[in-house]
Amino acid sequence: MYVTVLYKLSQYGICGPLLNLIESFLSGRTHRTKVGDDLSDLAYIASGVIQGSCLGPILFVLFINDLPDVFTDAVTLKLYADDVKLYSNIKTSSLDTATDLQEQLDKLVI
Repeated sequence: MYVTVLYKLSQYGICGPLLNLIESFLSGRTHRTKVGDDLSDLAYIASGVIQGSCLGPILFVLFINDLPDVFTDAVTLKLYADDVKLYSNIKTSSLDTATDLQEQLDKLVI
């Protein structure tokens, strides 16, 4: 199930003008690159937050805050800054063990 950061913020109780401000911050953005005096064409930004913003890291942490609740005890999840590591100790060559790990990895993608 695809969940947006705006939905999660509303679940944390953020609403009204503040949620509208964050939505405005995240939507309808474009960027361009400058090299010397040359500028690229404007490109639409479909996802993510503005690099170097103060709000970006906070939104990211709020977005991934519930990530540990998604996985079973069959895997270990490590979160640090903007990095996620998901792993499992596979002690046998059992297909069930590998399948369990793949199922957990699939949850991370969804």
